[in-house]
Amino acid sequence: MIQNIERAAFSAGPEDIRQKLARAPQWVRSGVAATHATTHAPRSTPTTRGRAPVVGWAFGVCCPNVSRPCHCTADGETLPEQITPRCMAEILQQVRNVSGDGIPLTLDHGGPVLARSGDLDVTFDVERWYGLTFTARLRSSKVVKKLLDSVGADGYGVSIGFTKPRTWIVERNGIGRLRVVDSARLDHISLIDPSQRNAAYSGARCFIERSTGIGCSTSLRDRATAWAWRAIKADALAMTR
Repeated sequence: MIQNIERAAFSAGPEDIRQKLARAPQWVRSGVAATHATTHAPRSTPTTRGRAPVVGWAFGVCCPNVSRPCHCTADGETLPEQITPRCMAEILQQVRNVSGDGIPLTLDHGGPVLARSGDLDVTFDVERWYGLTFTARLRSSKVVKKLLDSVGADGYGVSIGFTKPRTWIVERNGIGRLRVVDSARLDHISLIDPSQRNAAYSGARCFIERSTGIGCSTSLRDRATAWAWRAIKADALAMTR
């Protein structure tokens, strides 16, 4: 004889299940009781490293077009610089493959770390017109609070720190002698307070906002790229004179 037993729903309580199985064989009642206990047993949560909550986001353009004159110990000259697309593609590949803590985003050169790329709180990209860009997820800390409290409407300057550069010098209309950086290893990205000093690239800017959202707002990117575009256009006009 075939026995049809009504199936209890996931939302059924203990009393509902008892009534539905009141006339079922003992082996069925025992089996359902064991299954129900397993299904509703509290599950353990995997232990993870504690991380501070997200309190802000930042988007920055690192090195658009041509910098102000920079001194290079390798050639002993103080010249404007331009990082080639090939170099930026190399840097992007590097930061995506780096292990450990990754690339730090710091408050000024040698200053406290705001976020790191190793845990994906800092991610990088290369955009056609603006070059190397970054997005940073800012977690609660004393230094981040200081940054969020002090940032103004014009954001922060961005300075790119790199090592092992391969360079050469060329002549450019409207610029003169220019150092071309065709290969380098990215060491860090720094935010520079514009009220204290200028970053090497006038178009390099980072805009920051308080936010507990899961992603960076498009308004930050729009403001940073608009700032960079103004500098790119000014350089282009100078080269045509």
